[in-house]
Amino acid sequence: MNNNNQVNNQNINQVNNTNTGMYYQNNNVVYPPVNNVQPQTQPVNYQPISPNQEIKPPEKKSNSVVYLLIFIIVLLGGALFFISSSNSKVIENLKYSCSPVYETEKTELDVNSTLVQELYSKVKTSSKEDFASNTFDDEYKLYLAYRQILESEKYVSNCSLYDNNKKEYYSCVESKDFVPRAFKKDVLVREYKRLFGEDSSFNLNDISLGYSCFGGFQYISSRDEYVEGECSIRKNSSYEVTKELKKATSTLNVVVLEEEVNYYENEKTDVPKHLRSGKYTYTFKLDMNYNYVLVDRTFEPKY
Repeated sequence: MNNNNQVNNQNINQVNNTNTGMYYQNNNVVYPPVNNVQPQTQPVNYQPISPNQEIKPPEKKSNSVVYLLIFIIVLLGGALFFISSSNSKVIENLKYSCSPVYETEKTELDVNSTLVQELYSKVKTSSKEDFASNTFDDEYKLYLAYRQILESEKYVSNCSLYDNNKKEYYSCVESKDFVPRAFKKDVLVREYKRLFGEDSSFNLNDISLGYSCFGGFQYISSRDEYVEGECSIRKNSSYEVTKELKKATSTLNVVVLEEEVNYYENEKTDVPKHLRSGKYTYTFKLDMNYNYVLVDRTFEPKY
């Protein structure tokens, strides 16, 4: 009985030794130790490194990547420039196409149309205005711009800082018979640009038309206003004039008005030399703000 227990204990100890990596014997057979550690495997491309072997640094990336990026940037820049240029041309063409008059060939317009009559009203003058001045110079253009100002934009003012010695036949003295009016400089600038274009410029001179009472506004810079003066001269023209808008044509964004003017003398007064009968041609061009601006006035004598 004791012998059997001794054998059993010996077998148990031998089995337990399998977990310790020791050899054990069972039924007189010697077994190698059983290990739970899995054998290590080498990488597929594994190559052992010799102690004397030189380790090379990784190769640098090719410069072709940099060149490719530069090419892409240049390509994108060119595409953006092309798109921008194309859009500008499209917008410009659209603005011309949206014009009330758009023909590639010269087209005759109805002289009684709203557009033609509106343009003509900007440049048509009376015999008295012609008598005062008929030269298409800076003074005349400033006066034409002044004529576009609405009466509602002029307001009752005063004679403060008005220079009565600046022009001999204009003065500003407040009384029950005379109360000066005024308007802001910006109003004149706005009308001048509407009539002659956004790129046009002018000097802030006094507004008067020749030796006459037309205009009569003095610019006072410290007030930033044009102030009216009272005119002391009275000159009347004693000749007759007829004016007729004979023709209106358009080509693309340009409208041309042709006016026939005839001056007639009477028995006592001759027609002034600066007034000549003939054809006056006014050229308007549609700008990028949809305003027809006056770009030129020419004269062709009748005789």
